Amino acid sequence: MNFKGVETRLNKELAPFLLTIGFLEDEKLHYYKPFSEDIVFYINLNVKGYEYDDFSVQSVFGLTLKHIEKFWVDYRNILGEDHPLYPRTISFLKSYLKPELDKKYHKHLGEAREPIKTEEDIKNYIYQFKQEYEELIIPFVEQVTKIEWLDEKLNSDYKNFKLIPPFQPDGLLYKKLIVAKLNKNSNFEVMYNSFKEVLVKHINNTNDEYSKKQLIVLDKVYNDLKSNDLT
Repeated sequence: MNFKGVETRLNKELAPFLLTIGFLEDEKLHYYKPFSEDIVFYINLNVKGYEYDDFSVQSVFGLTLKHIEKFWVDYRNILGEDHPLYPRTISFLKSYLKPELDKKYHKHLGEAREPIKTEEDIKNYIYQFKQEYEELIIPFVEQVTKIEWLDEKLNSDYKNFKLIPPFQPDGLLYKKLIVAKLNKNSNFEVMYNSFKEVLVKHINNTNDEYSKKQLIVLDKVYNDLKSNDLT
């Protein structure tokens, strides 16, 4: 089985299942499902081949929460980012939810991937995918769309500016503030002042141009959140 054959077989076996439960096909092995006007769920299957007859697939799940992203995406041009689409808010692998899955994965360049070498491997992958979608993925998706969960995950340690899985890094600073406001977090003002203080200190020490842009966007997001009726 060659690389193209693996992609074709996966698409042929999985697409009918995803289409029947409301997904649309964006391109081969890329699917999306609007949960509402504000929430879009994505599934990407990434196939890689390392040498002849040695292939693997990685299932990547993502969510775009437009009701959160909308408060900062229009300011991406200030940061020098020009992209017409809303960014993914959350992206995760099955192993994020069930770390023991890593044990059976094919390790390559630090990525957890499931080996595909035979037709039987494809059948097993599709069977497991369907089972895990219902038992593992959907319950998690329902959880992460709740503003309380988002606030707890992002802001229980709001001074942590490092990457917070499963959140994507794009605009993470602003999303922390946005989620806090939407959840009526009593630390909203404290968080804003803390974020601003960190940026100002960094700018004074380094004269970093990107941090100056971040500060402009932070102020704009803060003012928008303060002036909007979010009840």
